[in-house]
Amino acid sequence: MQSMLRIAIVFGVFLAAFQEQEVCGQSTIQSYPKVSSASSNASSVQTILETLGNANISGSLEFTGHCNSLDYPDFPDFPRVRASANTGGDALVALRKSFASDPLMHVTQDTDGTIRMIERGVPADVLKFKVGHISFVNERGGIYNANAALNFLLWSPDMKNFMETHNIRLPFEGGPISALFGSKPTAVDPPHIYGDLDNVSVADSLDRILKVFPGLWIYENCPQTNKRRRIVYFRFYSLRGNLN
Repeated sequence: MQSMLRIAIVFGVFLAAFQEQEVCGQSTIQSYPKVSSASSNASSVQTILETLGNANISGSLEFTGHCNSLDYPDFPDFPRVRASANTGGDALVALRKSFASDPLMHVTQDTDGTIRMIERGVPADVLKFKVGHISFVNERGGIYNANAALNFLLWSPDMKNFMETHNIRLPFEGGPISALFGSKPTAVDPPHIYGDLDNVSVADSLDRILKVFPGLWIYENCPQTNKRRRIVYFRFYSLRGNLN
């Protein structure tokens, strides 16, 4: 299983060169050149996902990046983590060891088992913002993919207004990146999210999606520079080892 996960992660990172952008039923394709450093990000994601998967729990990761690699498939700028020794299935201990060389990363666990990896100093204003209304409804009868559901959150009117008011943008022009495989399968009825959320914070909305699609959600904050506005990036990764 771990070998398959490793292959899927590396393959998934390179597939980012042809990521689909799905916004309310409309899709566009963007392509980006490949670089050799993509494998380092694959290793970081793989370590986190394998640890969570072995314990059958989900997690979230909040960190500061530079967003200097927006044109490359190794984006986002994952913190470097190291594979930890066998900890008997204790994901909290394992991930604390993985981030042992990063004094800014604080790793905790919620009562429901969810692992929180939060880098000190990362602004939480976007995560705390309460969205008045999100509708996870489309012609497919529901959203069958975590990143497709993320689009409905990020492109809700309240969220768009908040971003514009606070001079924040998403990393890619034209909208947030969504799933490669977002259509509804026909053979079975897999997990999906359907319905509305009202007056729920962005962080709680991400957790609601995570309950349906177990894995990892990330929030990368890239501070404003003299050349560009502040950038925030969200994405879900599946415990199955692909870019969900």
